[in-house]
Amino acid sequence: MKRIIFITLAFSMIYSIGFAQDLVINEFMATNNTGITDNYGEAEDWIEIYNSGTAAVNLGGMYFTDDLLFPFTFQLPSGNDSTILNAGEFLLLWADGDAEQGVLHIDIKLNGGGEQIGMYTSSGNIIDTITYLSQIPNVSFGRQPDAGANWVHFGNSTPEASNSTVNLALTSYVHAFPSSSGHTLNISVYSNINWNVASSETWITVNPVSGANNGAFTINVLTANPTATERSASIVVSGSGVSDQILEVFQFGQVTSPKLKINEFLSENDDNLSDNKGEFDDWIELYNEGNTPIDIGGMYITDDLNDPLKFLISSAHPDSTTIPAKGFMLLWADDDTEQGILHTNFKLSNNGEEIGVYINQYTVLDSIIYSQQYADTSYGRLWDGAAAWTYFNLPTPDASNANGIEEKENENDLFQAYPNPVNDILYIELDHHISVFKMYDLTGRILITEELEKGTNRVSMAGLLNGIYLLCIESEDQIHSQKIIKK
Repeated sequence: MKRIIFITLAFSMIYSIGFAQDLVINEFMATNNTGITDNYGEAEDWIEIYNSGTAAVNLGGMYFTDDLLFPFTFQLPSGNDSTILNAGEFLLLWADGDAEQGVLHIDIKLNGGGEQIGMYTSSGNIIDTITYLSQIPNVSFGRQPDAGANWVHFGNSTPEASNSTVNLALTSYVHAFPSSSGHTLNISVYSNINWNVASSETWITVNPVSGANNGAFTINVLTANPTATERSASIVVSGSGVSDQILEVFQFGQVTSPKLKINEFLSENDDNLSDNKGEFDDWIELYNEGNTPIDIGGMYITDDLNDPLKFLISSAHPDSTTIPAKGFMLLWADDDTEQGILHTNFKLSNNGEEIGVYINQYTVLDSIIYSQQYADTSYGRLWDGAAAWTYFNLPTPDASNANGIEEKENENDLFQAYPNPVNDILYIELDHHISVFKMYDLTGRILITEELEKGTNRVSMAGLLNGIYLLCIESEDQIHSQKIIKK
């Protein structure tokens, strides 16, 4: 039986799906002990959603998860005005596992030790995700500026308001106090915010690692500083009966993250591209979406997000590790570091794992958790730096992903799409079993996801604006993409 599919851009679809890609996870707090409280007076973890678009969006029916392998963990109820987010506004969701407490309470809790947050449309398409590491109590993690690509720590969190222009970067060290009263530890501080350690928004956390806390800790107050220059502070252990004490001290400072993306990778390279030794090894492509060069020397890359410092990229050869503006760089994931500075100490698994790029163990620039991969089929961002990911039968190592979109009309292909260019009706001819059909715009926004059956399928494009779209067909063992021009 032939299946008829219509892409309907009625108001309801635009309202809930068409503008969903204007939504971002903008800020969250994974350990809220003394911050804001919910409608029950409880200090719960929270997630802030921001609408960066020009039209209202209803979040009702969308899914939220704390595990990207299970995107349908919790569905936000529909039919309630509380889930409507107007253009330029913020919406706070309470991640407390108490959905019965209200529409804006979601049935997940955030792990302060690090995990993931995902937001999906009602049909399961990705809107936004974030994979984060260990968080500090009462310190939020968010984008700077709102909806931007740079994630930073905020000592002064801004739930339901625009994120601060001043951010914090995490460092830490350990100090062993002797068993004597009145011992003083001098520390260096790079914070550029007015901090009062007596308040709930203290910039410093003192965690006993061993020994008994029989004394009192005193930290002097630091004044504001317009730049992240060094200043001094002290910790004093005083009182009677002070035992041997080892303390872990966290402190923050200003940081600016480069606009670097994991753009494409190939985890099973049989005969796609050989490295400088003539070997067909796995590769990872990085993309500099900024307007200035980026030297990745001194950064870290890993295949395990629990081990962010797995491979340190050499900083001794900036001529080989600098990516030009809007440029690309290939790293060989072959566990052959002796073959060159762009060869990592790990290999990629085609059964699914993780890739992450870090400035330090606390600051992640980009990461991805991926599932099963296929031989000589790469997985990359739909357009360079875009949020949406897809498979490429024509991998594009060290080049734009736009070059990997196929323009084939061979009868032996997985599908035929015609006419192209198209006016109103697009026909998709499948020569075998059911496949998944996805239509994207040039921003990577998924307009529709449907199943197609063997035979001729009819798609209405009458409601779409003139321009270029990407049609992707995914079966069990093949993935093909084709540019479609609407005129």
